[in-house]
Amino acid sequence: MMNDINNDLKRLLLLNGSFTENDMSAIVEYAKKASESDYLSLIEILKDCTVSYLNCQIDNDRKESKILNLAQLKSHLLDWEKLFGLPFLKDVLFLIQRTSLPVLDVIESRYISPSGIKDAVDDYVIGQDEYLDKLSLVFYTHYLRILVHRNYRNIPRANLLVYGPTGVGKTSAVEILAEIFQLNVEIINCNSLVQEGIVGRSITDAFTNIYIKNNKDILLVEKSIIFFDEFDKLLKPGYYNSRIIDEILNIIDDNGYVNFKDNFNNHEYENIRASTKNMMFIFSGVFEGLKEVVRKKRNLSSIGYVREEIAQENDLYEYVEPEDFNKLNIPMEILGRINDFTYVKELSAEAIEDIIMRSEQSPIIPFKNYFKSHNVTLELDEEGVEELSQYIVEKKFGARGIKSLLWKVLADEMEEAGDKIGKNKTVLINKKFVEMKLKKNKKKKNGI
Repeated sequence: MMNDINNDLKRLLLLNGSFTENDMSAIVEYAKKASESDYLSLIEILKDCTVSYLNCQIDNDRKESKILNLAQLKSHLLDWEKLFGLPFLKDVLFLIQRTSLPVLDVIESRYISPSGIKDAVDDYVIGQDEYLDKLSLVFYTHYLRILVHRNYRNIPRANLLVYGPTGVGKTSAVEILAEIFQLNVEIINCNSLVQEGIVGRSITDAFTNIYIKNNKDILLVEKSIIFFDEFDKLLKPGYYNSRIIDEILNIIDDNGYVNFKDNFNNHEYENIRASTKNMMFIFSGVFEGLKEVVRKKRNLSSIGYVREEIAQENDLYEYVEPEDFNKLNIPMEILGRINDFTYVKELSAEAIEDIIMRSEQSPIIPFKNYFKSHNVTLELDEEGVEELSQYIVEKKFGARGIKSLLWKVLADEMEEAGDKIGKNKTVLINKKFVEMKLKKNKKKKNGI
Protein backbone atom coordinates (compact mmCIF):
# COMPACT_ATOMS: atom_id res chain seq x y z
CA MET A 1 0.00 0.00 0.00
CA MET A 2 1.44 3.39 -0.99
CA ASN A 3 0.30 6.19 1.30
CA ASP A 4 2.91 8.84 0.56
CA ILE A 5 1.70 9.59 -2.96
CA ASN A 6 -0.20 12.81 -3.70
CA ASN A 7 -3.99 12.36 -3.93
CA ASP A 8 -4.05 14.20 -7.26
CA LEU A 9 -1.74 11.58 -8.74
CA LYS A 10 -3.84 8.73 -7.33
CA ARG A 11 -7.02 10.22 -8.80
CA LEU A 12 -5.45 10.70 -12.25
CA LEU A 13 -4.32 7.08 -12.25
CA LEU A 14 -7.82 5.97 -11.28
CA LEU A 15 -9.57 8.04 -13.94
CA ASN A 16 -7.43 6.65 -16.76
CA GLY A 17 -8.90 3.20 -17.24
CA SER A 18 -6.22 2.22 -19.76
CA PHE A 19 -3.52 1.94 -17.08
CA THR A 20 -2.60 -1.56 -15.88
CA GLU A 21 -1.22 -2.37 -12.44
CA ASN A 22 2.32 -2.41 -13.88
CA ASP A 23 1.79 0.98 -15.54
CA MET A 24 0.58 2.53 -12.29
CA SER A 25 3.39 0.96 -10.23
CA ALA A 26 6.01 2.30 -12.62
CA ILE A 27 4.50 5.80 -12.55
CA VAL A 28 4.38 5.75 -8.75
CA GLU A 29 8.02 4.66 -8.48
CA TYR A 30 9.05 7.45 -10.85
CA ALA A 31 6.97 9.99 -8.89
CA LYS A 32 8.65 9.02 -5.61
CA LYS A 33 12.11 9.79 -6.97
CA ALA A 34 11.21 12.79 -9.15
CA SER A 35 12.22 16.35 -8.36
CA GLU A 36 9.45 18.83 -7.67
CA SER A 37 9.55 20.23 -11.22
CA ASP A 38 9.61 16.73 -12.77
CA TYR A 39 6.72 15.70 -10.53
CA LEU A 40 4.62 18.70 -11.64
CA SER A 41 5.44 17.91 -15.28
CA LEU A 42 4.32 14.32 -14.70
CA ILE A 43 1.00 15.56 -13.27
CA GLU A 44 0.42 17.73 -16.36
CA ILE A 45 1.22 14.83 -18.70
CA LEU A 46 -1.15 12.53 -16.78
CA LYS A 47 -3.88 15.18 -16.93
CA ASP A 48 -3.58 15.33 -20.71
CA CYS A 49 -3.58 11.54 -20.99
CA THR A 50 -6.61 11.24 -18.70
CA VAL A 51 -8.59 13.89 -20.59
CA SER A 52 -7.84 12.09 -23.86
CA TYR A 53 -8.91 8.77 -22.36
CA LEU A 54 -12.16 10.16 -20.96
CA ASN A 55 -12.99 11.91 -24.23
CA CYS A 56 -12.60 8.59 -26.07
CA GLN A 57 -15.21 6.87 -23.88
CA ILE A 58 -18.11 7.49 -26.26
CA ASP A 59 -21.33 5.47 -26.40
CA ASN A 60 -20.95 2.14 -28.10
CA ASP A 61 -23.99 -0.10 -28.56
CA ARG A 62 -22.05 -3.16 -29.71
CA LYS A 63 -22.62 -5.85 -27.09
CA GLU A 64 -19.17 -7.41 -27.47
CA SER A 65 -17.47 -4.01 -27.01
CA LYS A 66 -19.44 -3.36 -23.85
CA ILE A 67 -18.45 -6.74 -22.41
CA LEU A 68 -14.78 -6.04 -23.24
CA ASN A 69 -14.89 -2.52 -21.77
CA LEU A 70 -16.67 -3.81 -18.67
CA ALA A 71 -14.01 -6.45 -18.03
CA GLN A 72 -11.20 -3.94 -18.69
CA LEU A 73 -12.66 -1.29 -16.39
CA LYS A 74 -13.34 -3.72 -13.54
CA SER A 75 -9.79 -5.06 -13.88
CA HIS A 76 -8.40 -1.50 -13.78
CA LEU A 77 -10.35 -0.67 -10.62
CA LEU A 78 -9.10 -3.86 -8.96
CA ASP A 79 -5.49 -3.07 -9.93
CA TRP A 80 -5.81 0.46 -8.51
CA GLU A 81 -7.33 -0.94 -5.31
CA LYS A 82 -4.36 -3.29 -4.84
CA LEU A 83 -2.01 -0.31 -4.86
CA PHE A 84 -3.97 2.33 -2.99
CA GLY A 85 -6.94 0.73 -1.20
CA LEU A 86 -10.63 1.44 -1.77
CA PRO A 87 -11.28 4.38 -4.13
CA PHE A 88 -13.71 7.19 -3.37
CA LEU A 89 -17.16 6.31 -4.67
CA LYS A 90 -17.63 9.66 -6.41
CA ASP A 91 -14.38 9.17 -8.37
CA VAL A 92 -15.49 5.71 -9.52
CA LEU A 93 -18.88 7.11 -10.52
CA PHE A 94 -17.20 9.96 -12.41
CA LEU A 95 -15.16 7.42 -14.39
CA ILE A 96 -18.12 5.14 -15.14
CA GLN A 97 -20.29 8.06 -16.26
CA ARG A 98 -17.79 8.73 -19.07
CA THR A 99 -18.41 5.27 -20.50
CA SER A 100 -21.47 3.65 -22.03
CA LEU A 101 -21.49 1.04 -19.26
CA PRO A 102 -24.29 0.57 -16.71
CA VAL A 103 -23.14 1.87 -13.32
CA LEU A 104 -24.53 -1.05 -11.33
CA ASP A 105 -22.77 -3.58 -13.60
CA VAL A 106 -19.37 -2.00 -12.97
CA ILE A 107 -19.46 -0.88 -9.39
CA GLU A 108 -18.64 -3.31 -6.59
CA SER A 109 -20.72 -3.30 -3.42
CA ARG A 110 -17.59 -2.67 -1.33
CA TYR A 111 -17.22 0.73 -2.99
CA ILE A 112 -20.66 1.87 -1.85
CA SER A 113 -21.49 3.22 1.60
CA PRO A 114 -23.95 5.78 2.98
CA SER A 115 -21.15 8.33 3.49
CA GLY A 116 -19.82 7.67 -0.01
CA ILE A 117 -23.28 8.26 -1.49
CA LYS A 118 -23.60 11.53 0.42
CA ASP A 119 -20.16 12.59 -0.77
CA ALA A 120 -21.22 11.90 -4.37
CA VAL A 121 -24.26 14.19 -4.17
CA ASP A 122 -22.75 16.87 -1.88
CA ASP A 123 -21.35 18.80 -4.84
CA TYR A 124 -24.84 19.15 -6.33
CA VAL A 125 -27.13 19.84 -3.34
CA ILE A 126 -25.88 22.54 -0.99
CA GLY A 127 -26.92 23.36 2.57
CA GLN A 128 -29.04 20.28 3.35
CA ASP A 129 -26.72 18.00 5.35
CA GLU A 130 -29.46 16.52 7.56
CA TYR A 131 -31.54 15.55 4.52
CA LEU A 132 -28.60 14.15 2.55
CA ASP A 133 -27.51 12.02 5.52
CA LYS A 134 -30.94 10.40 5.81
CA LEU A 135 -31.45 10.14 2.04
CA SER A 136 -28.05 8.49 1.56
CA LEU A 137 -28.85 5.81 4.13
CA VAL A 138 -32.24 4.90 2.64
CA PHE A 139 -30.74 4.96 -0.84
CA TYR A 140 -27.94 2.65 0.30
CA THR A 141 -30.51 0.30 1.81
CA HIS A 142 -32.46 0.38 -1.44
CA TYR A 143 -29.27 -0.51 -3.33
CA LEU A 144 -28.72 -3.53 -1.08
CA ARG A 145 -32.30 -4.71 -1.60
CA ILE A 146 -32.22 -4.49 -5.39
CA LEU A 147 -28.71 -5.86 -5.99
CA VAL A 148 -27.44 -7.98 -3.13
CA HIS A 149 -30.64 -8.93 -1.34
CA ARG A 150 -30.13 -12.57 -2.40
CA ASN A 151 -27.08 -12.71 -0.14
CA TYR A 152 -28.60 -10.67 2.69
CA ARG A 153 -32.14 -11.66 3.52
CA ASN A 154 -34.64 -9.47 5.34
CA ILE A 155 -32.93 -6.13 4.72
CA PRO A 156 -35.34 -3.40 5.93
CA ARG A 157 -37.52 -1.52 3.48
CA ALA A 158 -36.15 1.95 2.69
CA ASN A 159 -38.88 4.61 2.70
CA LEU A 160 -38.47 8.24 3.73
CA LEU A 161 -40.65 11.27 4.49
CA VAL A 162 -39.07 14.69 3.94
CA TYR A 163 -40.73 17.94 4.97
CA GLY A 164 -39.94 21.64 4.77
CA PRO A 165 -40.05 24.65 2.44
CA THR A 166 -40.17 24.37 -1.35
CA GLY A 167 -37.35 25.09 -3.75
CA VAL A 168 -34.47 23.98 -1.53
CA GLY A 169 -33.52 20.56 -2.97
CA LYS A 170 -36.02 17.90 -1.82
CA THR A 171 -36.75 16.67 -5.34
CA SER A 172 -33.45 17.51 -7.05
CA ALA A 173 -31.38 15.47 -4.56
CA VAL A 174 -33.35 12.32 -5.41
CA GLU A 175 -33.20 13.01 -9.15
CA ILE A 176 -29.43 13.51 -8.99
CA LEU A 177 -28.89 10.26 -7.07
CA ALA A 178 -31.06 8.35 -9.51
CA GLU A 179 -29.18 9.86 -12.45
CA ILE A 180 -25.77 9.07 -10.98
CA PHE A 181 -26.69 5.44 -10.31
CA GLN A 182 -28.83 5.09 -13.46
CA LEU A 183 -31.95 4.11 -11.55
CA ASN A 184 -35.53 5.02 -12.39
CA VAL A 185 -37.17 7.79 -10.41
CA GLU A 186 -40.74 8.87 -11.03
CA ILE A 187 -41.99 12.14 -9.57
CA ILE A 188 -45.70 11.96 -8.80
CA ASN A 189 -47.30 15.36 -8.16
CA CYS A 190 -49.99 14.54 -5.60
CA ASN A 191 -51.60 17.94 -6.06
CA SER A 192 -52.82 16.95 -9.53
CA LEU A 193 -53.58 13.27 -8.93
CA VAL A 194 -57.01 11.79 -9.57
CA GLN A 195 -58.28 8.45 -8.34
CA GLU A 196 -58.22 5.49 -10.66
CA GLY A 197 -61.04 5.50 -13.22
CA ILE A 198 -61.38 9.30 -13.45
CA VAL A 199 -60.01 11.30 -16.38
CA GLY A 200 -56.63 12.78 -15.42
CA ARG A 201 -53.26 11.57 -14.16
CA SER A 202 -53.58 8.66 -11.74
CA ILE A 203 -50.92 6.88 -9.70
CA THR A 204 -50.81 3.94 -12.08
CA ASP A 205 -49.99 6.28 -14.99
CA ALA A 206 -46.62 6.85 -13.32
CA PHE A 207 -45.85 3.13 -13.59
CA THR A 208 -46.96 3.07 -17.21
CA ASN A 209 -44.50 5.88 -17.82
CA ILE A 210 -41.62 4.00 -16.15
CA TYR A 211 -42.54 0.84 -18.07
CA ILE A 212 -42.40 2.63 -21.43
CA LYS A 213 -39.17 4.51 -20.61
CA ASN A 214 -37.48 1.18 -19.81
CA ASN A 215 -38.52 -0.57 -23.02
CA LYS A 216 -41.17 -2.53 -21.11
CA ASP A 217 -38.61 -4.25 -18.87
CA ILE A 218 -40.66 -5.18 -15.80
CA LEU A 219 -37.54 -6.01 -13.73
CA LEU A 220 -36.31 -2.43 -14.06
CA VAL A 221 -39.75 -1.11 -13.12
CA GLU A 222 -39.67 -3.17 -9.92
CA LYS A 223 -36.43 -1.45 -8.78
CA SER A 224 -37.76 2.09 -9.18
CA ILE A 225 -37.78 5.05 -6.80
CA ILE A 226 -41.23 6.63 -6.46
CA PHE A 227 -41.30 10.22 -5.18
CA PHE A 228 -44.68 11.49 -3.96
CA ASP A 229 -44.28 15.27 -4.26
CA GLU A 230 -46.70 17.55 -2.38
CA PHE A 231 -48.00 14.52 -0.52
CA ASP A 232 -49.34 16.82 2.20
CA LYS A 233 -51.97 18.11 -0.26
CA LEU A 234 -53.69 14.71 -0.01
CA LEU A 235 -54.23 15.19 3.73
CA LYS A 236 -57.00 17.73 3.18
CA PRO A 237 -60.37 16.15 4.07
CA GLY A 238 -62.25 14.82 1.06
CA TYR A 239 -63.60 11.63 -0.48
CA TYR A 240 -61.25 11.64 -3.48
CA ASN A 241 -58.14 12.30 -1.40
CA SER A 242 -58.97 9.40 0.92
CA ARG A 243 -59.44 7.09 -2.09
CA ILE A 244 -56.05 8.12 -3.52
CA ILE A 245 -54.39 7.50 -0.15
CA ASP A 246 -55.98 4.02 -0.11
CA GLU A 247 -54.43 3.37 -3.53
CA ILE A 248 -51.04 4.47 -2.22
CA LEU A 249 -51.40 2.15 0.77
CA ASN A 250 -51.97 -0.84 -1.49
CA ILE A 251 -48.86 0.03 -3.51
CA ILE A 252 -46.44 0.58 -0.61
CA ASP A 253 -47.49 -2.55 1.26
CA ASP A 254 -44.50 -4.81 2.01
CA ASN A 255 -45.88 -7.43 -0.35
CA GLY A 256 -47.70 -4.97 -2.58
CA TYR A 257 -48.40 -5.06 -6.29
CA VAL A 258 -49.47 -2.44 -8.78
CA ASN A 259 -51.57 -3.03 -11.88
CA PHE A 260 -51.11 -0.61 -14.77
CA LYS A 261 -51.60 -0.30 -18.53
CA ASP A 262 -48.74 -1.06 -20.91
CA ASN A 263 -49.41 2.19 -22.83
CA PHE A 264 -51.51 5.36 -22.69
CA ASN A 265 -53.97 4.25 -25.37
CA ASN A 266 -57.37 3.98 -23.64
CA HIS A 267 -58.72 1.52 -26.20
CA GLU A 268 -55.86 -0.90 -26.96
CA TYR A 269 -53.74 -1.91 -24.01
CA GLU A 270 -52.70 -4.81 -21.81
CA ASN A 271 -52.75 -4.83 -18.02
CA ILE A 272 -49.33 -5.30 -16.42
CA ARG A 273 -48.72 -6.42 -12.86
CA ALA A 274 -45.52 -5.45 -11.03
CA SER A 275 -44.29 -6.17 -7.52
CA THR A 276 -43.52 -3.08 -5.42
CA LYS A 277 -41.57 -5.05 -2.82
CA ASN A 278 -38.18 -3.68 -3.92
CA MET A 279 -39.28 -0.16 -4.79
CA MET A 280 -38.24 2.82 -2.70
CA PHE A 281 -40.92 5.36 -1.74
CA ILE A 282 -40.28 8.95 -0.68
CA PHE A 283 -43.04 11.22 0.60
CA SER A 284 -42.39 14.93 0.30
CA GLY A 285 -44.19 18.13 1.15
CA VAL A 286 -44.19 21.40 3.06
CA PHE A 287 -46.44 19.99 5.83
CA GLU A 288 -47.25 23.50 7.04
CA GLY A 289 -49.46 22.07 9.82
CA LEU A 290 -46.36 20.75 11.59
CA LYS A 291 -45.43 24.28 12.63
CA GLU A 292 -48.62 24.69 14.63
CA VAL A 293 -48.11 21.28 16.22
CA VAL A 294 -44.61 22.30 17.33
CA ARG A 295 -45.77 25.71 18.58
CA LYS A 296 -48.37 24.12 20.85
CA LYS A 297 -46.00 21.43 22.04
CA ARG A 298 -43.22 23.86 22.89
CA ASN A 299 -45.57 26.24 24.67
CA LEU A 300 -46.77 23.40 26.88
CA SER A 301 -43.29 22.12 27.61
CA SER A 302 -41.84 25.56 28.32
CA ILE A 303 -44.00 26.34 31.41
CA GLY A 304 -41.68 27.06 34.32
CA TYR A 305 -38.59 27.25 32.10
CA VAL A 306 -36.78 29.98 30.21
CA ARG A 307 -38.38 29.91 26.79
CA GLU A 308 -35.99 29.46 23.87
CA GLU A 309 -36.53 32.01 21.14
CA ILE A 310 -36.95 30.65 17.63
CA ALA A 311 -35.13 33.02 15.31
CA GLN A 312 -37.02 32.18 12.13
CA GLU A 313 -40.39 30.66 11.40
CA ASN A 314 -38.88 27.74 9.48
CA ASP A 315 -36.64 26.80 12.40
CA LEU A 316 -39.78 25.17 13.81
CA TYR A 317 -39.22 22.23 11.43
CA GLU A 318 -36.06 21.34 13.37
CA TYR A 319 -38.18 20.54 16.44
CA VAL A 320 -40.55 18.13 14.69
CA GLU A 321 -40.63 14.55 15.99
CA PRO A 322 -42.10 11.53 14.16
CA GLU A 323 -45.12 11.33 16.48
CA ASP A 324 -46.12 14.89 15.46
CA PHE A 325 -47.27 13.50 12.12
CA ASN A 326 -50.05 11.63 13.93
CA LYS A 327 -51.83 14.97 14.27
CA LEU A 328 -51.86 15.65 10.51
CA ASN A 329 -54.38 12.99 9.44
CA ILE A 330 -51.73 10.75 7.92
CA PRO A 331 -53.02 7.17 8.19
CA MET A 332 -51.05 5.09 10.66
CA GLU A 333 -50.70 2.43 7.96
CA ILE A 334 -48.58 4.86 5.94
CA LEU A 335 -46.58 6.17 8.90
CA GLY A 336 -45.81 2.59 9.89
CA ARG A 337 -44.20 1.97 6.49
CA ILE A 338 -41.91 5.01 6.65
CA ASN A 339 -38.46 4.20 8.03
CA ASP A 340 -37.26 7.70 8.69
CA PHE A 341 -38.30 11.36 8.75
CA THR A 342 -36.14 14.33 7.86
CA TYR A 343 -36.45 18.01 7.11
CA VAL A 344 -35.02 20.55 4.70
CA LYS A 345 -34.44 24.11 5.75
CA GLU A 346 -34.53 27.51 4.13
CA LEU A 347 -31.26 28.17 2.37
CA SER A 348 -29.02 30.82 3.92
CA ALA A 349 -27.33 33.49 1.85
CA GLU A 350 -24.07 31.57 2.29
CA ALA A 351 -25.65 28.40 0.91
CA ILE A 352 -27.01 30.32 -2.10
CA GLU A 353 -23.51 31.69 -2.71
CA ASP A 354 -22.11 28.14 -2.62
CA ILE A 355 -24.74 26.97 -5.13
CA ILE A 356 -23.84 29.76 -7.55
CA MET A 357 -20.05 29.54 -7.15
CA ARG A 358 -19.31 25.90 -6.37
CA SER A 359 -22.19 23.55 -7.20
CA GLU A 360 -21.63 21.01 -10.00
CA GLN A 361 -25.00 22.15 -11.35
CA SER A 362 -24.58 25.85 -10.69
CA PRO A 363 -27.28 27.92 -12.42
CA ILE A 364 -24.57 30.28 -13.64
CA ILE A 365 -23.02 27.63 -15.93
CA PRO A 366 -25.68 27.83 -18.72
CA PHE A 367 -25.35 31.63 -18.73
CA LYS A 368 -21.56 31.39 -19.01
CA ASN A 369 -22.03 28.99 -21.92
CA TYR A 370 -24.48 31.38 -23.60
CA PHE A 371 -22.05 34.28 -23.45
CA LYS A 372 -19.10 32.09 -24.43
CA SER A 373 -20.95 31.04 -27.59
CA HIS A 374 -21.05 34.76 -28.49
CA ASN A 375 -17.37 35.39 -27.63
CA VAL A 376 -18.30 37.21 -24.42
CA THR A 377 -16.84 36.31 -21.02
CA LEU A 378 -19.15 36.26 -17.99
CA GLU A 379 -17.42 36.77 -14.65
CA LEU A 380 -18.61 37.15 -11.06
CA ASP A 381 -16.98 38.58 -7.99
CA GLU A 382 -17.77 37.73 -4.38
CA GLU A 383 -19.61 40.97 -3.61
CA GLY A 384 -21.85 40.56 -6.66
CA VAL A 385 -22.76 36.99 -5.71
CA GLU A 386 -23.35 38.08 -2.13
CA GLU A 387 -25.75 40.79 -3.30
CA LEU A 388 -27.68 38.30 -5.46
CA SER A 389 -27.82 35.79 -2.60
CA GLN A 390 -29.11 38.31 -0.07
CA TYR A 391 -31.87 39.33 -2.48
CA ILE A 392 -32.91 35.70 -3.08
CA VAL A 393 -33.10 35.03 0.67
CA GLU A 394 -35.00 38.28 1.30
CA LYS A 395 -37.59 37.41 -1.37
CA LYS A 396 -37.70 33.72 -0.30
CA PHE A 397 -37.04 32.54 -3.87
CA GLY A 398 -35.08 29.47 -2.80
CA ALA A 399 -32.62 27.68 -5.11
CA ARG A 400 -35.28 27.53 -7.82
CA GLY A 401 -35.33 31.31 -8.09
CA ILE A 402 -31.63 31.68 -8.91
CA LYS A 403 -32.04 31.01 -12.66
CA SER A 404 -34.95 33.39 -13.11
CA LEU A 405 -33.16 36.16 -11.19
CA LEU A 406 -29.99 35.67 -13.26
CA TRP A 407 -32.09 35.92 -16.41
CA LYS A 408 -33.61 39.21 -15.28
CA VAL A 409 -30.24 40.61 -14.27
CA LEU A 410 -28.47 39.54 -17.47
CA ALA A 411 -31.28 40.00 -20.04
CA ASP A 412 -29.91 43.22 -21.56
CA GLU A 413 -26.40 41.83 -21.90
CA MET A 414 -27.75 38.58 -23.40
CA GLU A 415 -29.67 40.59 -25.98
CA GLU A 416 -26.58 42.63 -26.83
CA ALA A 417 -24.51 39.47 -27.19
CA GLY A 418 -27.18 37.91 -29.42
CA ASP A 419 -27.21 41.03 -31.58
CA LYS A 420 -23.40 40.79 -31.82
CA ILE A 421 -22.96 44.09 -29.99
CA GLY A 422 -19.86 44.37 -27.82
CA LYS A 423 -18.23 41.21 -29.19
CA ASN A 424 -15.15 39.93 -27.29
CA LYS A 425 -16.05 41.88 -24.16
CA THR A 426 -16.43 40.86 -20.52
CA VAL A 427 -19.62 41.08 -18.44
CA LEU A 428 -18.80 41.37 -14.74
CA ILE A 429 -21.47 40.65 -12.13
CA ASN A 430 -20.31 42.79 -9.22
CA LYS A 431 -22.21 44.57 -6.46
CA LYS A 432 -22.72 47.75 -8.48
CA PHE A 433 -24.00 45.78 -11.48
CA VAL A 434 -26.51 43.81 -9.38
CA GLU A 435 -27.78 46.89 -7.54
CA MET A 436 -28.29 48.73 -10.83
CA LYS A 437 -30.17 45.80 -12.41
CA LEU A 438 -32.41 45.20 -9.39
CA LYS A 439 -33.26 48.90 -9.25
CA LYS A 440 -34.08 48.89 -12.96
CA ASN A 441 -36.32 45.80 -12.63
CA LYS A 442 -38.13 47.38 -9.69
CA LYS A 443 -38.88 50.48 -11.76
CA LYS A 444 -40.24 48.30 -14.58
CA LYS A 445 -42.44 46.40 -12.14
CA ASN A 446 -43.81 49.67 -10.75
CA GLY A 447 -44.41 51.01 -14.25
CA ILE A 448 -41.94 53.87 -13.81
